Amino acid sequence: MRGGSGDLLGCTMRQLRSSIVPTALRSLRNIHNSSLSLNAWKLLDEERNQSKALVLRSQSIDPFWNLAFEDWISNKKDLKANILFLWQNGPTVVLGRNQNPWIECNLRLLEEKDITLARRSSGGGTVFHDLGNLNCTFFTARDKHDPKKNASFLQSCLESIGLPVTISKRNDLFLYGRKISGSAYRLTSHVAYHHCTLLVDTELKTLGSSLRSPLKSSIVAKGVESISSPVTNLITHSPSSTITVDSVSELIGKQFLTWQCGEKNNESSQLSLNFRDQHVPAYVTDRKQQLGEWQWRFGLTPQFNLEHSFAFEWGMANLSLNVKHGIIQSGALLTSSKYLDLDTFPATIQGQKFHKDVILDALEGASWSSVEGRSVLEDVRNQLEDHLIFSCVLH
Repeated sequence: MRGGSGDLLGCTMRQLRSSIVPTALRSLRNIHNSSLSLNAWKLLDEERNQSKALVLRSQSIDPFWNLAFEDWISNKKDLKANILFLWQNGPTVVLGRNQNPWIECNLRLLEEKDITLARRSSGGGTVFHDLGNLNCTFFTARDKHDPKKNASFLQSCLESIGLPVTISKRNDLFLYGRKISGSAYRLTSHVAYHHCTLLVDTELKTLGSSLRSPLKSSIVAKGVESISSPVTNLITHSPSSTITVDSVSELIGKQFLTWQCGEKNNESSQLSLNFRDQHVPAYVTDRKQQLGEWQWRFGLTPQFNLEHSFAFEWGMANLSLNVKHGIIQSGALLTSSKYLDLDTFPATIQGQKFHKDVILDALEGASWSSVEGRSVLEDVRNQLEDHLIFSCVLH
């Protein structure tokens, strides 16, 4: 499972679906760069203090850069402009701040498909991103935070291209009874943001399988669990066959400036963000690194208990674990076989990261009294290896 990727130039072919890679991403180097180039971040800082509204587009599809930028803006004390941040990620599952990755997603599938696992600073549920999805973040001063207005704005944009969108009480967007956008929020001392997904042409099969954990029924946990809903793509229902992430991004960006500034909006209020720029703030670079680390992605997981039983021809085996912040606090592996001794198992796993290799390595300390005991051990090991893929990241 990837802990990080790069910008568009550094992503793999596996990440790119050529049929939906938006023109906006392919050509961002030519948009507004004549005025920004190496001074993009300095200009952004100035504009943030002087403009009424800004539209910012990320040049990166690395979730850790984009999430780090959100955190940078949200920690400012002098935000005067209303900002719309438009961004995309390569294939990524993004957890809410207080969620459990072992409950929310299929970690084994993420490893197999090279899908990044990330955790954001805002609350809410787990979401899937790919290049068929557009993310929108509305930044305002804290006292101007109004998610309902933001949702109504997006509804108006989509209605203008023939899509009869409705808004739920949670400010999620639905199209013909299926969800196309989910929202989450974060309020700091001075800044608030509302960010949301927008499914334009996402791989819905991958979305569904990525967010379906094989361990969910075995875990009792604290924390916030996601609420699942049937989903659909805008492209499925659009009267226009030419709808793309690029066209939706352009529409929303222009309409945002009109909404905020009236007819006086201009292109100089639309900026592209290059995370390779030498002027990227140190906070953003450091935060990007932190967001990709095990401690942030797994170590923030609230305490939970796992209880899983296996049936064999010779009897039963039961694995029980107590895990806090991704670290095994206690556990036991019991079998009904008289030929296998697992007395050393609890002490071996205690204090270790919750990972399949830790569990499997602990089996090496088992002792058996006959050929039957060796066979029992192999059965247990195979079941654990096949069914309990806990995490593919140790570091």
